[in-house]
Amino acid sequence: MAISRPVEQAVIREIDNYLAGHGEICACECCRNDIMALALQNLPPRYSTTRQGEVWINLELQSPQLKMDVLKAIVRAVEKVSQHPRHDS
Repeated sequence: MAISRPVEQAVIREIDNYLAGHGEICACECCRNDIMALALQNLPPRYSTTRQGEVWINLELQSPQLKMDVLKAIVRAVEKVSQHPRHDS
């Protein structure tokens, strides 16, 4: 098994959900990638090389506190990227 990055996958899902519900936020590839990078930088990394480890990490990601941490990191990243987008308007 290759290295698994469940936190990254959860952040991608949550960014997609957040942007879908907030049409006023730019969702171009550049902004989306910047949001993802900033959010991931503010979350503890969790990696696994086994299926069992991946399952445990995914269970951790279901905790209300970790879900809130992911959402908070995304909201902060969205605010920062929206204030200083790197793409041409």
